[in-house]
Amino acid sequence: MRSRRNRKGRLTHPEPGVTIRTGSSAICSLTKRMPCPFVQLISMIRQGQAKGKSLEEAVKAAIDTCISQDILKDYLIKHKAEVTAMILTEYNEKLREKTLREEGLEQGLEQGRRTMANAIRKVMSDMNLSADQAMEFLGIAEEDRGQYRSLL
Repeated sequence: MRSRRNRKGRLTHPEPGVTIRTGSSAICSLTKRMPCPFVQLISMIRQGQAKGKSLEEAVKAAIDTCISQDILKDYLIKHKAEVTAMILTEYNEKLREKTLREEGLEQGLEQGRRTMANAIRKVMSDMNLSADQAMEFLGIAEEDRGQYRSLL
């Protein structure tokens, strides 16, 4: 079965009572105001993690809970391993991307510190100033000077 558009132009799920909303929220919901089953699954995973479970434990527990509460039961019974692998991969990809961004930011900051240390050395040499005088000349805040002293 395929989704189709209703009179209001919304996509409808072939299953009765399910509406798929598109646009910025892009979250499906039951017309009975119940959350989308996938949203429920993700919510259960997050709750498990908040209780101190590892991601893998939280995913397995959430899938088992969904099956016992008849949420996506048939699908999860057939595809439990694939769903688990997909969720773990997706979470790991997000963590990897976040880690890469943080590492890149730290590398950029470190490069900026080294560049500033080189500028301080140049001012010290060219103007025959002490490190503190050079940092004063360059307008480096007093609270930031310690990090540059260690690089000089």
